[in-house]
Amino acid sequence: MLTKTFSSYTFVGLIATATHYLILFMLVDILQVIHPVMATVIGSICGAFVGFILNNQMVFKQPRVSVTAVGKYILLALSNCIFNAILLSLFIENLALPYLKAQLSVTFIIFVSNFFICKLWVFNNHVAKQRATT
Repeated sequence: MLTKTFSSYTFVGLIATATHYLILFMLVDILQVIHPVMATVIGSICGAFVGFILNNQMVFKQPRVSVTAVGKYILLALSNCIFNAILLSLFIENLALPYLKAQLSVTFIIFVSNFFICKLWVFNNHVAKQRATT
């Protein structure tokens, strides 16, 4: 069960991450309008929105949107956004990494921790109910 859930979570994560990276790349390289750290904040927010919708429906299979889950997910997304911006800034400024390489490293760190936070906290009510009925 955990393997299937993690596989679905990974698929959704790829879509949400693609949304994030597309916006990041467009703002920094194509439009050349803002610094990578600000662009990653905007991309992260958009990716989080996509991730919530898809995780809610495809991964954790919530029958309807829970106000509690939304609140938890917003808190997680804001924490991720801040953590993402701080790490990206540190990697760019202190390690002199190109912004896309830095973002890849940050994405991996956040991706792994988020699976467990989503499973154990954000969507926990549904997971507990699902276990009780199987």
